Amino acid sequence: MAEALRALVTAGGTREPIDDVRVITNLSTGRFGRALADALAACGVETQILGGQVLKETPLADGVGLEVFGSFADLDVRLFRLIAAQRPDIVLMAAAVSDYSPERFVGKLSSQADEQQLFLRRNPKLLARLRKACGPDCSLVGFKLMSGVEPAVLEATARAQLFANDLDVCVANDLAHLGDAQHPVLAVVAEGTFSIEGAREDVAARLVELLLTRRAARRLPSTTLGALAEHPALVRRPVSLEGLEAFLCARIPGLDCLVLSDAALVLDALPSACTAPPCSQEAGEQLYAEVAAARLRGAWQGPGFAVRLPSGGVLLGLEAAQRQQLIEDWPRLLELEPKRWRAWQGQPAAMLRAGELVGLWATSPQAISFGVHPDWRGEGLGDVALELLSADERELRVARRDADWFVARGCRELDGDVEEVVLALPHADDGCGLAASVCLYHVPSGDVLLGRRLVGPWPGYWAFPGGRVEDGESLLQAALRELTEETLVSAPSNHWYARNTVFVSGTPGRRFAVTNFCILCMDRPEPQPSAELEARWLPLSEARRLRPMAAGTRRVLRRLQLPAP
Repeated sequence: MAEALRALVTAGGTREPIDDVRVITNLSTGRFGRALADALAACGVETQILGGQVLKETPLADGVGLEVFGSFADLDVRLFRLIAAQRPDIVLMAAAVSDYSPERFVGKLSSQADEQQLFLRRNPKLLARLRKACGPDCSLVGFKLMSGVEPAVLEATARAQLFANDLDVCVANDLAHLGDAQHPVLAVVAEGTFSIEGAREDVAARLVELLLTRRAARRLPSTTLGALAEHPALVRRPVSLEGLEAFLCARIPGLDCLVLSDAALVLDALPSACTAPPCSQEAGEQLYAEVAAARLRGAWQGPGFAVRLPSGGVLLGLEAAQRQQLIEDWPRLLELEPKRWRAWQGQPAAMLRAGELVGLWATSPQAISFGVHPDWRGEGLGDVALELLSADERELRVARRDADWFVARGCRELDGDVEEVVLALPHADDGCGLAASVCLYHVPSGDVLLGRRLVGPWPGYWAFPGGRVEDGESLLQAALRELTEETLVSAPSNHWYARNTVFVSGTPGRRFAVTNFCILCMDRPEPQPSAELEARWLPLSEARRLRPMAAGTRRVLRRLQLPAP
């Protein structure tokens, strides 16, 4: 007979002492944590509650143990002591933990003063330390309470917490929607988001059912994945996709296996509109239609595919040769810079394009890093990775030898040593100036207008006509003005076909957000030389190969999807 599972549930709020008689606390009653413990016990799970003071007088289900905590410091000590002693299979962090603790006064503060000042010190995040303490096999559940936010914000915040803390499930709810009768939550997992509504006890029971079902499913053997099923380069928490795998492999010739990757950085994943859980037939039908449409557009060749799910993660469809190549290439890739990657907590993950390993990337709560394999450099993969990570607010850590490449793309150096540089991504730099440029595309011939810079920060480099935005100008007005000043050519219209913004480094200490407007034209006016630019019309294929070329221009040319002549 299988040994019973053990669960640890935290519930209730912390009480942070101000002096000998006063505390800072919160409104948590611990009732939802207690309901989760009762539901676990009803499923035969040996359950222990680590609860706040409000739970001391609360009746518990038979067999549920209770240990009480007080302050954050008390919870911290008791939590990790219980984890070390009991080695729970499931941990649910439902407690309302204080983010700050006051500097405690000795004795009792006088009640005669008209004002008192409290100094609060930030507490470390317990959730960030749990995966290391609990181990990889523990089902770890975090909770996120917000108030009065849009559903999309609630879900996005929970998903960020899910991945940042290596959770199995993140349960999110909005205080504005909670009441005695209803306790709606979003259960965010790697493969999707589930909305659960109803009374507190009913929601708790359904959450426990979801957790236990997923725990059992991840232990199911896959028919085809083999060594890739739990490969750290691709997945943090394995998910069984056998039903979906069978559905798609039967319909896509040459497709060998599926992987739901929540760890890899996939550079060419197509956006998917599929909102059904990946284990359902509905998801299979939607994804099959999307992959077929992508093939018709020429976006994907061969049996493999990669789609970015709106619920989070990338679904990879791999052929047998791709699967085997990933397994063989991974250890060789790690050995390229073993010292650097060993410095990261946890193992780095894969950077993929078309199902092939093209580099490494890694994350920590404070920083991100990536590196393109030397065999794949020069193809713009680093630019794609930088664009995918542009919304991240963490520091970027890169090898010293690559620092100039990142600085040329608008990153700002914060710190570093002889081996590694710490950078701020350009979106985080409020000091970026504004610039604009124009890409004229002659539709009948497929030519674009480019020129060699004669002055400025990139003399001798190929670039689009463009420059700084003057006071009172819009981005488009500045781009059209620069086009005329540098080439004596007027744009045929102010209606643009495509717009791209890139970050670049100009003169030392200056960074610019450059917005490029692509304008289609049927005529091809001849440019005139100016003091700033020698411009000419060039076939698009030739233009993309020109060197030296300004980094921003090269990125825009790679992104443009233009109509065929």
